[in-house]
Amino acid sequence: MKRLHALRLSVLVLAACQVFALTGCLSMTRGESARVTYENRDRGYRVHVPPSYDAQTPVPLVVALHGAGMTPLLMAFLTRFNALSDREGFIVVYPKGLDHKWNADLNAPGFPGYDEPVDDVGFVGRVMDEVERDYTIDPRRVYVTGASNGALLTHIVACKLAARVAAAAPVMGTIAEHALPDCKPDRPVPILMVNGTADPIVFWQGGALPIIKPARVLSINATVEFWVKHNACNPVPETETLPHHGSQCGTRTQVDSYRGPTPQSDVVFYTVERGGHTWPGGALIQKQWTLGRVSRDFNATEVIWQFFKDHPKNE
Repeated sequence: MKRLHALRLSVLVLAACQVFALTGCLSMTRGESARVTYENRDRGYRVHVPPSYDAQTPVPLVVALHGAGMTPLLMAFLTRFNALSDREGFIVVYPKGLDHKWNADLNAPGFPGYDEPVDDVGFVGRVMDEVERDYTIDPRRVYVTGASNGALLTHIVACKLAARVAAAAPVMGTIAEHALPDCKPDRPVPILMVNGTADPIVFWQGGALPIIKPARVLSINATVEFWVKHNACNPVPETETLPHHGSQCGTRTQVDSYRGPTPQSDVVFYTVERGGHTWPGGALIQKQWTLGRVSRDFNATEVIWQFFKDHPKNE
């Protein structure tokens, strides 16, 4: 019963952490909130612009999609993308889901899209439009990443906005079974995935999500295989094990790199052995008793940005 209660709390990913992290979120993030009308709804997003930004010089754009129950501020705090933005000179935008959740084709009560149509892929595209209108963005370097429910949406955005997205990096998420028939990218999309083998929310073997009935997702392996096949990669990966850091985290990380005919085909998969439903190297607001172990073998935010830098879109 205690475990079930813990899962109920954690299904809205990291929502309880807002109580502990609110002060930190407000003090460690800077940016502007903006509103846009989409599908006759008032929607919001938050933009972080680095101090080095010069409107005369096009810069990369990273779209960061929060998990269910999270806010744009909490996503910024968890990932520390703002600090990396300041250092590397890219703009990061945090769209806000309806009721802090996304329609990632889970087809489940309580999630957008179940009771009435909600086009969150279109909303993400609209946010890109708005940011590109207000800032000088390099169209070859528009990227998307997400956590949990936001990672599920990241997969769909990579499928449906493949002509626009240079690369994508879902963390703690796979593809919803209900979304798979419409996931037909019109070009190879470089993909970096990060998943924990002991994730208590998005199970490694896929299938039904706990509490969120009747939602079902692909297994992690099936999701990797989907992108490897679509991108025409060599099915045999180059494999390495990362050096172990932090004796307390209890995880090890294997990196499988699937190479295709061009860099635009790359699929890179980080397997966090014994890792939970967590953002590796993220802020210390992730509660291991509900979400599982947090890897300190690597920093997901840094790894994602390096992958993005290495994969601009070829016109």
